Amino acid sequence: MDNRNLYVLPTSDSGLKDKIFEESPHQERGGVSNFYYWAKLKEDCEKRGITVHTHDFWSKEKNGPDDILLVQNYPEESFFWRLFYLLKHPFSKGGFMLERRRFFYENYKFFRRRVLWQAESPVATPYVYKNADRIFKSGLYQRIFLLAQTGSGKHSVINFYRMRDYDMTSVYFNDPKDKLLVMINSNVAPHSLGDEFYGERLRAIRYFSDKGVFDLYGYRWDKIPRHPFYFHYKKYVDKVWKGTVDDKLKTLSEYKFCLCFENSSYPGYISEKIFDCLAAGCIPVYLGAPDIESVVPPACFIDFKQFKNYDELYARLKSMPPGEIQKYRDSILTFLRDKSNMKGMDPVIDQIIS
Repeated sequence: MDNRNLYVLPTSDSGLKDKIFEESPHQERGGVSNFYYWAKLKEDCEKRGITVHTHDFWSKEKNGPDDILLVQNYPEESFFWRLFYLLKHPFSKGGFMLERRRFFYENYKFFRRRVLWQAESPVATPYVYKNADRIFKSGLYQRIFLLAQTGSGKHSVINFYRMRDYDMTSVYFNDPKDKLLVMINSNVAPHSLGDEFYGERLRAIRYFSDKGVFDLYGYRWDKIPRHPFYFHYKKYVDKVWKGTVDDKLKTLSEYKFCLCFENSSYPGYISEKIFDCLAAGCIPVYLGAPDIESVVPPACFIDFKQFKNYDELYARLKSMPPGEIQKYRDSILTFLRDKSNMKGMDPVIDQIIS
């Protein structure tokens, strides 16, 4: 049994006091959740004798010689971002974002091993992906996990689907699917315009806004689109936005198809979006990772890139016969229940602690 301590430095103060681990690691309704893995990480580490807490449980007085610090997202901030946080939170010296930065740089040397877990895509945090090799060579981290492959390919790629150890098929999989098409995304702004699909989501919203067969769900769509080229698309959003969802899998299960567009296109970057669709028995129309077929069989989704335009896609979706829809769903069920795909957390924990 291992006797080490592992401390997680979360991205938000809402995760402190071990709250990041509070979601049950056992999925009762199916599906995949990014938060599930923090609970599962804690559970599986403690089976090995490794104590896991958030960083606010650590102190210099009880520091162990082999303690590990797992940093959720790179804590460095540019001068302009630091200034922004200081102006936004003047009475708390920049709020939690700068507090976590200070904690890292004041204390990282007390941890024998530091691991960076960059749970953001390249389009959201381009600096980290462009400079991953330089960050690693600095000696601040002994291991870096990313959501997508970098040019060097030296760093581990996090794939949430691969880390599951359960059948993610949801209890809603076989619910009647009387509606045609849905999209569930938040209204957010890209941090980089290279290979981003925020704009493509808005083009899809515009096209389907007058078809009467498309619904949009997600946060902040009551405000204007935050993309610099499509801010004037609010009138199309208003026609199809149905608010937020309390149960994403339940909502997805009501539709035959979902426009499942990642926020960017990078090798290895495959978020939970496509797996949520699969778990709900909703056929994804996928746009994202160029290597998606290395993880999800092509019989389980519709490749958006195969269509010349939205007219062609729409014609395909509304004319697909029930037998073909069922064939997709049969393939999805086979894929989700294939135990050879269930790798669990052990391979990841091995890389974190060794």
